[in-house]
Amino acid sequence: MKKLYAKERVDERGRHEVQDENGETVGVATRLKISGVPEASEGWDVAFFVNNIRVDGFGYDARFYDSDENERNGWHRHIWDDRTQTLNRTSVTLFDKDDLAFRDFVLWALKEMNIFYPKDDDYARSLF
Repeated sequence: MKKLYAKERVDERGRHEVQDENGETVGVATRLKISGVPEASEGWDVAFFVNNIRVDGFGYDARFYDSDENERNGWHRHIWDDRTQTLNRTSVTLFDKDDLAFRDFVLWALKEMNIFYPKDDDYARSLF
């Protein structure tokens, strides 16, 4: 959180090995981006990318368009749909944004996205 409260984005990149449909091991590039101004929930964003394609994330925007092209506002989730090969945006009701701390939003989003991070080492302290 130190980076975020200093108005810096978190932009962590890595490489992960997975097995493809043929059982072959392939490497994929991963990226986790966290951005926003802690004092204002509009613009808060947590995004996870695989091979430079956004596959999951949460955010708050005063205006966005959902997957059906309906104009919406507020909390939403971006999630990859393998069937259609597109990123879908859906409104989500998370919590009352007036009572939400940025740290709580980030930790909640990471948990919902099944992204785990080390809590007790230098990496975690630099990230949060």
